[in-house]
Amino acid sequence: MPLNLNIVEQSIVPPFRQIINQIEESIRNGSLKSGEMLPSMSEMAESLGLSKETVKKSYLILRDQGVINSTRGVGYFIASPDSNRKKRVMLLFDRLSIVKEVIFDSFASTIGEQAEINIYLHNQQAELLEYYVRKYLDSYDWFVITPHFPLDSKTQRQVLTILRRIPIRKLIILDHKLDNLVGNYGTVYQDYATDAALHGGRGIETAQKTECHHFPVQSLPCLRVSVDKRFLQGEQDFLRVPFQCLTEDRPCR
Repeated sequence: MPLNLNIVEQSIVPPFRQIINQIEESIRNGSLKSGEMLPSMSEMAESLGLSKETVKKSYLILRDQGVINSTRGVGYFIASPDSNRKKRVMLLFDRLSIVKEVIFDSFASTIGEQAEINIYLHNQQAELLEYYVRKYLDSYDWFVITPHFPLDSKTQRQVLTILRRIPIRKLIILDHKLDNLVGNYGTVYQDYATDAALHGGRGIETAQKTECHHFPVQSLPCLRVSVDKRFLQGEQDFLRVPFQCLTEDRPCR
């Protein structure tokens, strides 16, 4: 079957990566089947208006990933599915913590021996994120990332630009929802506002009364606690009560 690839010149995805993505997609949807020959590098380069080196880079990456094979004097062809090949997963955390340790243990126990898992830390630095994505984009099958970075607009735009370089089929965002990252990528996060409103209202209402309304000595200040604003918003939506008492040092009323 003829291989119809289309290179978008204005795309932020480089041409060699577009070739890789489209060949992999053709394999997934059945357009390319095991054993089917690919065009020679010269033919591919001429048909797409690219240099032979660009096509060569794509083919070599696909070969290293086990997607295609090559035979000297014959060319490149689609490899047979290798059920023994382990997937490679990069866990790119912002920092190590007890929570991250729990996440890793759960993830690793679920995956088992099906994949090789490596942990990297970006330390909430966009430059480190960019370095890891640029260096390892073609080396991993999945990227699981906790996108906790400074909230200034410049950094947030930089992070989104970097994440968009990762094919959405390879991306899982963990622990924080990115509203401005469009696409059908995987995501696992805590929806504080909704979950608090739907599930936590009564428990927090009880805690509030205990801590802020039932002190035996009314002159005592309320207990100051650290509460995520999204969680408070969810509680307010559900209970329609003020929460200043939880967030201010002042006498209870």
